[in-house]
Amino acid sequence: MKTSQQKEQNEERLLTKKELAKRLRVSTRKIELDPNFPCIRWGSSVRYRWDAVLAYLEGGQ
Repeated sequence: MKTSQQKEQNEERLLTKKELAKRLRVSTRKIELDPNFPCIRWGSSVRYRWDAVLAYLEGGQ
């Protein structure tokens, strides 16, 4: 069983598009199709912060 600290650390790390799609239970294409989806770009890499994604999906952007 995960402790609350382990759960927090897991939620704070940056997610790949595949990891995010799995958490949201959607295809990676659905994420790609939304031009306003919050992400962090570093060179050719794209990562997602879970808290930013949740805020965006809840309408708080």
